[in-house]
Amino acid sequence: MPKERELTYSQKYYAANRERIREQQQAKRKKDKINAKQREYYAANREKILDQQRENRHRRKREEKMAKTFWGRVKLKLEKLFK
Repeated sequence: MPKERELTYSQKYYAANRERIREQQQAKRKKDKINAKQREYYAANREKILDQQRENRHRRKREEKMAKTFWGRVKLKLEKLFK
């Protein structure tokens, strides 16, 4: 009669945590798919995205600079009201 071989640590670990590991694998595959789509979109619309980033950076810096003075804050509030 052949002797049963003992399971390795990794085999025992996988058996004990099978469901959690499978959920992690599924989540990873889903995340990879989403990341691939994001990379594809970025490659196709790179210039547009860079322009948006540049505009937002410029707007934030301008608001940050204007917010240091009283009249600057007033002007920013008025711009937001009438936007």
